[in-house]
Amino acid sequence: MLERRPLRLHEVAGGLEQQGLIGVGQGFDGAQTTLERLTHARLVRRRHMAREGDRFGLTRRGRGELRLQRMLWRRTTAITPCPDTAGNTVRGANAC
Repeated sequence: MLERRPLRLHEVAGGLEQQGLIGVGQGFDGAQTTLERLTHARLVRRRHMAREGDRFGLTRRGRGELRLQRMLWRRTTAITPCPDTAGNTVRGANAC
């Protein structure tokens, strides 16, 4: 979510709820906890905006970590065998 543009806390909460990563009604607290952890790890930065409220965006380190995670995911899904509906082993990015 933060890859495209910096977002406010309520926007992150709504996005997490929409994607099913946090239960309905838990979005704000879950987003706040998640963003605090990411900020502490220096993967996300908090920018204080007087009128609009705080905005959160990825740091250079956060972008690098995201790139690494995506590369690992692509490589893992490309070599992980998955059975198809007939029980045959299928390999490839679209296998699972």
